[in-house]
Order: sequence, then C-alpha cells, then structure tokens
Amino acid sequence: MCLSERSLSLVLVDLVDKKAPRIKNSFYSKFSSAEEGLEDARQQLADFVERNGLKNIDCYCVLSKEDYQLLLVEPPKVPEAELLDEMEG
Repeated sequence: MCLSERSLSLVLVDLVDKKAPRIKNSFYSKFSSAEEGLEDARQQLADFVERNGLKNIDCYCVLSKEDYQLLLVEPPKVPEAELLDEMEG
C-alpha cells in the first residue's frame, strides 16, 4: 500500500511461487487534499478489502522519498553479537 498526499494505491501480490510473484488485483484512488476526498478514498479501500477478503492479512506500506528521512548513526558500544541479535529479532 502507498499513501501520498493526493492518492492511495494498493497492490495484492500472489506469492504462491516466490520466484515469480504475480499481481492478483490492485486498487487506486486519487483525491483532493480536502478531508472529504480522503474519507471517500478510505471508504473505497474498505469496500475493496471486503470484496477481496483481505481483512487481517499482512500489509506493507511503502513511503515515498519525500515522506521519510534516513539518518545514519554510529552503532552503540555493545558486543557485536548483541547488535546482530537486535537486527535479526
């Protein structure tokens, strides 16, 4: 799923064959920045989720580069094994 200032999109991917995932279905809604436009997109998405039986499945949100800032920092001074445990856990 990707939410931007003026649109909401969702792609349903079939991962039965992990070497060749395929798109099963998709949803896209463009809206004005007005609150009622966003509410309309929310309702359309809710209808899409219900029609496709997607309630309570895993969902991953993709952010555009304008929506986040990546900061690189020095690792804390702890044993290396603890750093690896933290990243994997």
